[in-house]
Amino acid sequence: GFTLLELMFTIAILGALIVIAVPSFERLFASRQTTSAAQSLAAALRKAQAEATRLNRNVEVLMTTSEPSAANVTSATAAAPATATAWMVRVQGATSADEFLGGESRERFGKSITTAGNLSSIVFTPMGRVLDMSSGTPLMLASPRVVQFNHAPQSLRFCTYVTPGGSIRVCDSAAAYGTNSACQPRLPS
Repeated sequence: GFTLLELMFTIAILGALIVIAVPSFERLFASRQTTSAAQSLAAALRKAQAEATRLNRNVEVLMTTSEPSAANVTSATAAAPATATAWMVRVQGATSADEFLGGESRERFGKSITTAGNLSSIVFTPMGRVLDMSSGTPLMLASPRVVQFNHAPQSLRFCTYVTPGGSIRVCDSAAAYGTNSACQPRLPS
């Protein structure tokens, strides 16, 4: 058996361990949320790239304030990443619900996640080209487009890049320069 003193001492040690561990778990959970959001957008971009070839049609990924669903595929408009609440994959110039290919709401990853960056609408062509539709006019992508996923309370920032050559990458802005997960080129702080 245990004495009351031994039991109180054990509870005190467990309490101290919990107090030490909780902040680490909060940061780990926030990191998972932010990384998952960035990976989900990267998956949507890769899907658009593959579907453009498969369907032999231009496929668009747009940041939007509309709920990403087949019901909104024709009415969804591009929004700046800072104001966007979701992203949608659709056939460019979609005219029917069956041209909705996928999408995700940013809130699915937690209310603390915000977005920023310069990718509001991008199109993949069947020939592998990447067009920037941010201005409303199709322009060949001249420089990387990025969406930053921020978790301000934990000071985390992960980014999803699309390069002019169609390469799609997720990176950690806090990773040391030169490591596999670091953002290349370096993002401003």
